Amino acid sequence: MKERMTPQPPAIFIVTGMRVGCTIYDAFRLSTLKCFFDPVCLNTTAHWISTLPSDAWPQPLNSSISSYYSPDDTVELMIQRLMVDQWSTVNNFSNYYSACSPLQCTYKITQRNDLLYAITLLIGLFGGLTVVLRLLTPIIVDFVRYIYNYFKAPKSVQSPQVQSGITATLDPCVRFEHIISAIVF
Repeated sequence: MKERMTPQPPAIFIVTGMRVGCTIYDAFRLSTLKCFFDPVCLNTTAHWISTLPSDAWPQPLNSSISSYYSPDDTVELMIQRLMVDQWSTVNNFSNYYSACSPLQCTYKITQRNDLLYAITLLIGLFGGLTVVLRLLTPIIVDFVRYIYNYFKAPKSVQSPQVQSGITATLDPCVRFEHIISAIVF
């Protein structure tokens, strides 16, 4: 009969506040720093994992010093609070400006285009198109009317020499020049 392997080997010693998880990350964030405050736990841990002499082992943290964090707080909570005991911000822009002493100071305003901007842009485009079409529409209508009348007109044109009985037809290139000269002038 084969011996079965036990799923959990017996503990050599227990590190107070440390957790075991499926991943190192999970175990670390759910652990506390209790062992770092307890001299017995810290020395036992250093004895098992350190190759340094005992006088080089870390000293336990002082729990009597007031802190924002307690020894029972998880590492995850400390990370969420950015491991800061006290945060004080002092804004003194005149001192910053004098220390920096720039030759010139510029800034950029970034705007987001919203619905109101889109609506005013469309109204402006339609207004511009209206003005342009009011100016161009009569010219375009006159040009189309001239082209229509030109092709509707008879193909032969009588020259001033009709009195003598001679008729002449104009070349298509000459007719095109007449169209262009009529539009321009």
